[in-house]
Amino acid sequence: MSYFEAISSADLSSFIALQVQSRGLSPKTANRYREILCRLFNWAMNEGGIKLPGDRNPLDRVARYKERAGEIRFLTLQQIDDRLRSRSLSTCSACSPSTSPPVSDRSPTR
Repeated sequence: MSYFEAISSADLSSFIALQVQSRGLSPKTANRYREILCRLFNWAMNEGGIKLPGDRNPLDRVARYKERAGEIRFLTLQQIDDRLRSRSLSTCSACSPSTSPPVSDRSPTR
């Protein structure tokens, strides 16, 4: 029996919980740890010849941490105008800021 085969779902769940507590990891980071470990076990089973009970990854039974939804931020018209001017207008030789109206002055087209 290899070391991989001796690791249980409970061991992995405890390891991730310990990392969260001792390092103050966010739920998102804890889930990335789980994801990396899951991929490692999948690789070991598929490429490394490791045999796990029921041919199941032990992380299948480890619950994910609930993550907060990311904050959605919206740009103001001025911020959009500034970004367009600095990126596209400055690199386009056919356009110049003096010949193109600001984005906020344009009327919507349908």
